[in-house]
Amino acid sequence: PPSQAVQGQAARGGGGGGGGGGGRVAQIHMVIVPQSKIELRQDEDGVWIAKSELLKGCHAHGKDRGEAILRFQEAAKAHLEALMESGRPIPPAFRKQFILAA
Repeated sequence: PPSQAVQGQAARGGGGGGGGGGGRVAQIHMVIVPQSKIELRQDEDGVWIAKSELLKGCHAHGKDRGEAILRFQEAAKAHLEALMESGRPIPPAFRKQFILAA
């Protein structure tokens, strides 16, 4: 049976471990929701919360703005994949990002 797959671009960032200075862990960065459509706010504990009206019910948090945005992109991808797998409709703003694969 046909399945659906996410069509997107990923870029590797950061530099790997190594000695001294505590290297950064390489992460995959994927843009699912345009940054201009992500709402950010800081809660009373200093944690940053990211969400978007394009994906109601999907949100993420981080210790800084960048981490919140990265985690939100990861959550958005997982959210859309879960919608596809369960047969629920994809929000209109994301329908062009998805293709049917035989």
